[in-house]
Amino acid sequence: MNREPNKKTAQVSAPAQNDSARPTVVILIAVIGLVFVGGLAIFHRSHSVPVTDATTEQTAASSSESHPQAAEPSPSSKLPPLPAFSPAAASVQETEARAVAAAPAVATVQRPEPSAYTRALVQHLSEIPTTPDQLAIWKQNYASLVHEGAAAIPAIRELLEKKTDVALPADQFGFSSLRQAMFSAMQQIGGQDAIDLALQVMQNPYQPGEISQLASQLETLAPGQYNAAIFAAADSALRSAIQSPNVDLSSLFQVVQKYGGANAAADLQLAATKWNYYSPLALAALPDGAGVSALTAMAENADGSYANSRSFSYQMLAQLALQNADAALALMNLINNNKVPPNAWHGIAAALGGDQMFYSGTTPPAGGTDPKSSHIAANDQNFNSWNYASTWTPQQIQNQLALIDKIIATNPQAGARLAPVRGALAAKLGQ
Repeated sequence: MNREPNKKTAQVSAPAQNDSARPTVVILIAVIGLVFVGGLAIFHRSHSVPVTDATTEQTAASSSESHPQAAEPSPSSKLPPLPAFSPAAASVQETEARAVAAAPAVATVQRPEPSAYTRALVQHLSEIPTTPDQLAIWKQNYASLVHEGAAAIPAIRELLEKKTDVALPADQFGFSSLRQAMFSAMQQIGGQDAIDLALQVMQNPYQPGEISQLASQLETLAPGQYNAAIFAAADSALRSAIQSPNVDLSSLFQVVQKYGGANAAADLQLAATKWNYYSPLALAALPDGAGVSALTAMAENADGSYANSRSFSYQMLAQLALQNADAALALMNLINNNKVPPNAWHGIAAALGGDQMFYSGTTPPAGGTDPKSSHIAANDQNFNSWNYASTWTPQQIQNQLALIDKIIATNPQAGARLAPVRGALAAKLGQ
């Protein structure tokens, strides 16, 4: 009997011991688990990139608005979330990244600096010699500068960019100014560096007339390769000069007419409001009669814009009439419509009789007689004329007489004005 109760007691006491030990085990396992989880969290935090979702950004924004004195968020928290990847988007991003990366490299490219030696040479050339010995040294320094070749270009560029000049006695130096001496040195040196400098100076010359010399230089160094750039520079300078003080720009007009062709007609017509002789003269010189239409409009003067250049435009049409049928027809139409002002007849008669006009300083064709020169002080225009009737063939004279007779028949008032010219031409044929 005593054994039964003892057995029960044993059975009861065993569970009691297990219940007391279980909480301790559970707590120990929980602590170990927390330590493990915490370690994982720390590891994950140290190896992950912070991500800002829309909710977090919105909360931060509202917090920022309600607390304007709050600390400024870090730059990374301001970045918008990246868009979803796509090949097209990646291509655009890569292209933009390359462009941004390349921009600083282009912007930081620097031109070669002049050497101390070439800079010193240019400095000495800027000083005008006053004695024969100094002149000899100047010429020696100039020859040394040219001898340096492309290495001298940076020093020459540095001087030309200063937009100053020194006058030189041309009979002693061979140049009338220091800048012209530098232009000549560039041409003697040659090469792409000299070409690039010539193009640069043409875009922003110290004097508009420099464009003519630089154009000639480019034509020598690279024939025909830079015609468009030459015309663009000359055309731009001519437009700017309309608002500038009066200077003789005959060389600039010649560059425009030589390199512009038909494209120059409109701007030359615009320039006639200031240069009432140079503009018609340039229009008449355009190839293939490209200036006839503009000359006709100026002679007609429908809106009154060309009052000062009107009479000379008639003379230029008459000068072209012998070799250009469009010019002869335009002249006849104007005469038939009684649009010729009285002061234009003298020029018409001179041109029909063989007079041809040229810019002052240019070399006219051979065979001219009876030279005359003209100077317009108001806007510094200078031109000359020679008579070339003695160089005409008998057929050319016949054609000119036929045109004169047609004009007289159309406009009897022209008879008295053109009679002397007709008589002189007829005499050449023995009539």
